Amino acid sequence: MPSSTPLTPLDPVAIQTVVQDPRRLAAVRGTRLLDAEADPAYLRLAQVAARIMRAPAVLVTLVDGERDFVLGGIGLPQPVLDTREIRMAPTFCQYSVALREPYTIDDARLHPEFAQYPAVLHLGAVACANVPLISAEGHAIGNFCVVDLVPRSWSDDDRELLSTLAAAAVAELELRKALRTREDVLQRVPDAVLTVDHDWRLTFVNQKAESLLARDSAALIGCGLWDVFPLDACEAFEAGCRVARVEGRPTAFEAQVESGGSAGTGGDRRWFDVHAEPSETGLSIYFRDITARKAVEAQLSFQALHDPLTGLANRVLLLDRLEHGLERRQRADRSGLAVALLDIDDFKRINDTLGHAAGDQLLAEIAGRLRRAVRGYDTVARFGGDEFAVLIDGSSGHDEALAVVDRILPALRRPLLIEGQEIRLQASIGVVHAAIGDSAHDLLRNADVAMYRAKEAGKGRRVVFEPAMYADVVERRELEFELRAAVADPAAFGLRLVYQPLVQLSDNRLIGTEALIRWQHASRGPISPAVLIPLAEETGLIVPLGLWVLRTACAEFAAWRARWAEAGLPAASVPGVSVNVSGVQLQQPGFVADVARVLAECAVPPERITLEITESVIMQDTEQTIATLHALKALGVMLAIDDFGTGYSSLAYLRRFPVDVLKIDKSFIDGVAGGASDAALARTIIALGDTLNLRTVAEGIEDSHQRSELRELGCAVGQGYLFSRPLEVEALLTLLASDAVLPARELAAAV
Repeated sequence: MPSSTPLTPLDPVAIQTVVQDPRRLAAVRGTRLLDAEADPAYLRLAQVAARIMRAPAVLVTLVDGERDFVLGGIGLPQPVLDTREIRMAPTFCQYSVALREPYTIDDARLHPEFAQYPAVLHLGAVACANVPLISAEGHAIGNFCVVDLVPRSWSDDDRELLSTLAAAAVAELELRKALRTREDVLQRVPDAVLTVDHDWRLTFVNQKAESLLARDSAALIGCGLWDVFPLDACEAFEAGCRVARVEGRPTAFEAQVESGGSAGTGGDRRWFDVHAEPSETGLSIYFRDITARKAVEAQLSFQALHDPLTGLANRVLLLDRLEHGLERRQRADRSGLAVALLDIDDFKRINDTLGHAAGDQLLAEIAGRLRRAVRGYDTVARFGGDEFAVLIDGSSGHDEALAVVDRILPALRRPLLIEGQEIRLQASIGVVHAAIGDSAHDLLRNADVAMYRAKEAGKGRRVVFEPAMYADVVERRELEFELRAAVADPAAFGLRLVYQPLVQLSDNRLIGTEALIRWQHASRGPISPAVLIPLAEETGLIVPLGLWVLRTACAEFAAWRARWAEAGLPAASVPGVSVNVSGVQLQQPGFVADVARVLAECAVPPERITLEITESVIMQDTEQTIATLHALKALGVMLAIDDFGTGYSSLAYLRRFPVDVLKIDKSFIDGVAGGASDAALARTIIALGDTLNLRTVAEGIEDSHQRSELRELGCAVGQGYLFSRPLEVEALLTLLASDAVLPARELAAAV
């Protein structure tokens, strides 16, 4: 299949040396297709490629010396269509012939070798995918080329399809060569052959034709052609043959014919690929049975436009129907058109619990329910994963469209049984109504925005798009772009670390710190971590950002140790540093290696670094998580479960986690002084920590009553505004330079 890189460098001289090779030119001219009438087979192949690959231009060529002869093409400049020639060497087709290998180019302007090609400079060709046409004798005689006018990343599906179509083009070339043999070898050609005189009477029938028609030549010779192929059942066959006869030129066409019986007897319906050539004595008709190929093409077309798991339309087909619906509305039809985009809530959890086979069974059931919930002429599509779309076309108005959507939600909520387990589903649905001027892209984008609003509102509901929603999306995208820049150069864009002290509750002595990220945006001001962290996780930026946090915290910790050493103070008195780790980071295959590298680069004792992972994260993909935690523990770092008590981890799993610290979630600390259930929960967690020999840390202590209660319960360490807000590095160092005992202050005094 074609590959975008690397490409073998070929200069124009090398290309022309191959192109002008006499043996290759003889093979090209031996096809007898140069300057012949256009063959619709190649145009059809080009049209298939253009439609499925959504490309503006496709051409199938024979490379004949200094010209590319176009066998079939679509989207080409008019002069090329008129002359069927391209004379502007070097060309992508000539390069393909010289290379003799498939190749793709995402952006020719970025390749010094291709940037100066005439097709790039004068025709605006930017991206292309190419497969050389290799003859049966092994000569590179032409090329199958798909062109785009904008940069494009070619997918594996594109390459697979192009290779298939190129093979079909080569097959067509070989067939045409065979069809040009004379009658003395007609019996040996692989196709059926008939010849008729000027009165349409059969004068020759080869053995292949006898087999296809299920009649021997003796019974056929002298019969009228229309007795063999009844006019009322073979209209396309009759029309194609008459064109060849009347216009006196070879004609190629496909026709579905009735064969295997005389007129009116109702023979089999089969597809034939037919080539009719006029001669001095009448007409030679070459044909082959392509019924099986037509069935395969129909199947391939279905597969290209449908989801293989559910049989629903895929994104390509839905987009095509959506665009046609919008075009119809622009012309005259003012009937309603709406798009509903839906995502199955919490599907990943179900999939992870029951397994992928059960997940596929569930998706197939969802597809069936969606089909039954909508009208017969609405289009239901699967976009991938657990995301579906419904095109509601031809409605009388918004109310009718919403009535269709409102049938979907209860249909999905009905319980279903998968592998003996009852599953109850719900979906978040975004709905958008088309307005004049909307594009398909606009509608899908806006439906997506509304769908995520439905998720934010609590899931299991529908939300209709409103223009104000998009403004929020634009702002989020701008913030994402700015975050990417900040991750690339943290100091220049206001990213920094602050440190919140961890204190010993018995005497308020500072014994550790937690590194926390802050973003001071140049124009927006401080960006809340509640906005920053989710955005980084959703975009994947949390991976480089988290690595920067770890490296910065370790580097600053190393700097503190160096200052302590210069002052003659024991290194052990420098408080250790805790760093938060995202679930996205934990799932990265190279995360453990990254941690090891940072520890080595910064030369810090690993036991002074604590990695904090939330309980909800640590319970995902548990076996893999346990393996990763053991690998981290082998590096010597400390491990803490953050927000403990919120993730429903079992005692059995907790015993298997190689952790050192349990951090009690702030939600339990808030009510601990009231002596209610929160105090009981906190007491249980502290007792659990003692049982498993784990240190417990209370987060979010805000008043002295909480501290006193926690101390009585046996909690040794705490952090919160009662002791200190997160501190800048210099403020922390000043504090460390003192006796590092923090006064207990009420929250109001700390603000």
